[in-house]
Amino acid sequence: MAVRLPRRHSPIERKLRMAFGQPRIEYKTNAQMRSMHEAGLVLSRALDAAVAAAAPGKTTKDLDAVFAAVLKEAGATSNFLGYHGFPATICTSVNEEVVHGIPGSRVLQDGDILSIDGGAILAAGTRTPPAL
Repeated sequence: MAVRLPRRHSPIERKLRMAFGQPRIEYKTNAQMRSMHEAGLVLSRALDAAVAAAAPGKTTKDLDAVFAAVLKEAGATSNFLGYHGFPATICTSVNEEVVHGIPGSRVLQDGDILSIDGGAILAAGTRTPPAL
């Protein structure tokens, strides 16, 4: 009878199989998928509210407050706020800013190009991936 020995992986193969010490593919249960769906619905409402509030004369900080209010009403929190010290619930980038701008006193002007990125954590701890 032949004995099958486990295959040894090269260091490169091990790196490809693991990311940050964890397997690259994390399988979700149906319950986890439902929770992620619920968090995604909250995120969608919050982003819609922030987009609706974006108008000339508003600051990016105003949009952050609108987004935060929707999360609070839904019993959710931002997975951006406090992440490595990030001070806001969303990232806003206006015109020449590339990504991950911090909301602040910048006043929106007519014709500005605005990007808003956010995420939500429900009370059960389900996180949404950042919005695209």
